[in-house]
Amino acid sequence: LVDTRFVFQERGKVKPLASRLLRDCKADRVGPCFVISSGIPDLAALLHLQVLAQRPDLEATLLHGEDVIVTSSPSLFMPGTVSRDDLEGVAAFELRALGKLLGILPTGPAPKAEFSSEGGFRIDFKPYEWTQAADEELNDRLCRLMEIPPLT
Repeated sequence: LVDTRFVFQERGKVKPLASRLLRDCKADRVGPCFVISSGIPDLAALLHLQVLAQRPDLEATLLHGEDVIVTSSPSLFMPGTVSRDDLEGVAAFELRALGKLLGILPTGPAPKAEFSSEGGFRIDFKPYEWTQAADEELNDRLCRLMEIPPLT
């Protein structure tokens, strides 16, 4: 798994991919999008991928399964979308292959840290899967804080 994103559909039209779930978005449907690659040069293989929805205190529910050709070049795997109402209660989307977890796309925001008067910080820690999108958001926020151009 190279990267994760969200895809939004509004009145049948697909909107640009986003690194996090936009709560104020007017989209009718939302779905996960995974960027996959074999990581082995010149390899192409047929792989059965499964997308599951994680809900707190429940077993993950299979949403989609599909045989996909995976190559050494990154490619998009967009298994479909769900209604905005059906997304309620979903904590994350899992991508699995051969019974193994490849990655997680969380639907919630990253944990917030509060700075103390002594210069330390407190964090309300809940399990959070760190993704490439979260790394990009952290980089963007740190660069704005330090007033430097974003790292590429």
